[in-house]
Amino acid sequence: MVDDEAVRAPLDSSSVTGWIDSFNGATKDKTVDEAPKDLAQFGLDKPKQEFSVTLANGTTHKLSVGDPVAVQGFYYAMFSGSPEVFQLSESKVTALNKKPLDFMEKSPITMNYDQVSSLAVDWKGQKWTLTKTEPDKKSYEAKWKLGDKDVTGTDAGNYLDKALFMSTQRLAKPVSEVKGLEAPELKIEVKESAGAGKETTSDYVGKVDGDNVWIAKQGGEWAYSIPASTVQELADKGKE
Repeated sequence: MVDDEAVRAPLDSSSVTGWIDSFNGATKDKTVDEAPKDLAQFGLDKPKQEFSVTLANGTTHKLSVGDPVAVQGFYYAMFSGSPEVFQLSESKVTALNKKPLDFMEKSPITMNYDQVSSLAVDWKGQKWTLTKTEPDKKSYEAKWKLGDKDVTGTDAGNYLDKALFMSTQRLAKPVSEVKGLEAPELKIEVKESAGAGKETTSDYVGKVDGDNVWIAKQGGEWAYSIPASTVQELADKGKE
């Protein structure tokens, strides 16, 4: 991958694995020239895009992508360590052409569905709590309560999803760069069963910043910008 500068962000390992799979799958469609004398004719003297992988032993493999081929949907390309110029499909190039955000974990809330025992939300005083009343059952099989109201496992999943699937489209910030988290407008508490009758609690706080809310796990390293409208939708689930 080529970036102007290194970016620190919480990594989504599955996205990284997917990119590496795409790199390994960037195989040639056909050879154009086994030993070209002039790379400029293919746009490879100054490649338009370069993607590289460095192995644990320090070895680096680089894929250079040049000009589009006359046949639509393909590019000229070559791998480091070989003079061969080959034809590479546009779809394979697109799969590699990612931005830092594409590799970032985008959801501020994490939870294991079947271990969740309760979810509590407090947004500017608008509060609700979802509680599992059959702790030994899987979440979708168990009975739940929203306050005093009985809720099925299927419906409870909709509440959990709303919190879990909140997602940012901006780079995360270190918590130290977000002001005001000590006086949050949003509080989310997730309790999970840890086995042997024990329970763990994860607390999240959010601070309004214009039309967004920076959400961070207490004691965590990163804060995520979520649209305030999305947070409001989560809070309004308590009215259903």
